[in-house]
Amino acid sequence: MATILCIDDESELREEFVDFLMDAGHEVMEAHDGHSGFVAIEGKTPDLILCDISMPGMNGMEFLKLFRQKNPTHATIPFIFLTAYGNSDDVLSGLDSGADEYLVKPINFDILIAKVNSLLRSRDAYEARVMHQSQHDSLTGLPDKVLVMDRLQQVVESAQPDSEGVSTICLGLDNIRKISGVLGQDAGDFILINLAKMLNEISAELCPHSSVARLGDDQFMIILPGIRGGGQQESIIKEMFNAVADQLGPDGQGLNLRSSAGVSEWSGASSNSYNLLSEASLALGAARDEGGGGYSRFRPEMSEHAANNIKIESALFEALNNDEFTLHYQPLVDARTGVDLGAEALLRWTSKDLGSVPPNEFIEIAEQNGIIVDIGSWVIATACEAASAIGKISSNPFRIAINVSPLQFYDTTFVKSIGSILELSGLSPENLELEITERLYLEHSPLTKTALDELNEMGVRLSIDDFGTGYSALSMINRYPFSTVKIDQSFVQNTTNSQRDRDLVKSIVGMAHGQGMEIIAEGIETQSQQEFLSNLGCDVLQGYHLGKPMPADDFLERLSGQSTLIQTAACL
Repeated sequence: MATILCIDDESELREEFVDFLMDAGHEVMEAHDGHSGFVAIEGKTPDLILCDISMPGMNGMEFLKLFRQKNPTHATIPFIFLTAYGNSDDVLSGLDSGADEYLVKPINFDILIAKVNSLLRSRDAYEARVMHQSQHDSLTGLPDKVLVMDRLQQVVESAQPDSEGVSTICLGLDNIRKISGVLGQDAGDFILINLAKMLNEISAELCPHSSVARLGDDQFMIILPGIRGGGQQESIIKEMFNAVADQLGPDGQGLNLRSSAGVSEWSGASSNSYNLLSEASLALGAARDEGGGGYSRFRPEMSEHAANNIKIESALFEALNNDEFTLHYQPLVDARTGVDLGAEALLRWTSKDLGSVPPNEFIEIAEQNGIIVDIGSWVIATACEAASAIGKISSNPFRIAINVSPLQFYDTTFVKSIGSILELSGLSPENLELEITERLYLEHSPLTKTALDELNEMGVRLSIDDFGTGYSALSMINRYPFSTVKIDQSFVQNTTNSQRDRDLVKSIVGMAHGQGMEIIAEGIETQSQQEFLSNLGCDVLQGYHLGKPMPADDFLERLSGQSTLIQTAACL
């Protein structure tokens, strides 16, 4: 039953409308002109309006204009004009003013009811579409966060604590943003649409009453009623991981798309759906912290870890302004002479509120919130100034090595800022070495390639950090202008007890030297490791056995024992 407002100054005709529409099952409100029509709708908003065009006082045209302007929601209410003349100008003016239909008097009531029903059906369909769109992701068609949270709450409230469980999974695509950056946004959308369909099919097959939703750019949420831990839960996660890994791009090529997942479970202890989502999200973060590609179940200590991260993130934003960062320097030792030819600058943070915060606790957070770009600029400027000061009073140039975050390469002013820092500090470009991790060069981004080429043309040394840990490292040597290979410490430390690692390191040294590249071996902790790598032909050595990271003053004292440097305490 719909509520219909009938506005007409002819009372007899108006009564006919009322009787006919009520017989058809509708509720009818009456008004004799535009003003009384507004009085009628103050009590109840109609589902459809029949309105005569020619009326004393406020006519139909004036009423329609004000009615549409009065409230944006009125734009969807069907409006039928009634006219005694059928004049084409009146009809066109009425439709232009926002009417949906018109009828010419005398009224054919069969046609009237047909048009009323048609407009009401169209409005219902439109509102259903609007409702669906407001609750579903526009790209994948999956429920959005608001709708799926309502579904989760209903599932939890209807579950039996003693016999039923509810599993909630947050599935994250670890590298979809990188793939979209390389292939383009259209390709990324193509992947997400196909993946959403696959996740729906998998969850429906393995858990008939499941729900899948999209939470954001790279995250999905899966509700699994009636499942509490065990093999079925694990099977679903593995199937989803396989579906992600098997995704193809628009050109049919493999993508090496990887995913992680976090799992939370309801077993009667809580009925708060938002707690379940929060716990699953925390578990996803833990899975990614462990390297990604796997899944973690929520544990209470994860909440403490998240709270600690929030404190770190908050303090990070004030750390630069409060001069809380310092640099420590770990020697880079010439393998032939045993003399320091430079150092790697390593960031340290002592917060006024949190005390000393280890790099492995704050670097990733700084990258996630983007502040690593500003911190990285400070590190490069400070380290270059120190290296330049040492080089000016030393008989030999002093090299400084600095780790660079991939986010710094996304800053289009990065290369220009390096040039400015070198000019201001007076450090020669060949004495600055930027250490690049595989995370950067795996993206194959044109922006990255351009930046590395420009830095190379500038004379800056480029080093592949942690070489040997990534499957694509060898292919990157010819793709990008690297001058140095830094062998990962995991291989170096195993050379004392693993013939396989000794052979691998030997192969890396031979390959790099064959390409005219320098070899740095890091992580040297014993004399036997130092001797093996020196005899193998490594050019530069680094590790605790040769020198731990140390504050500037301690490093200067070390240098003074190796050379005739005088009064260098003010250099750093």
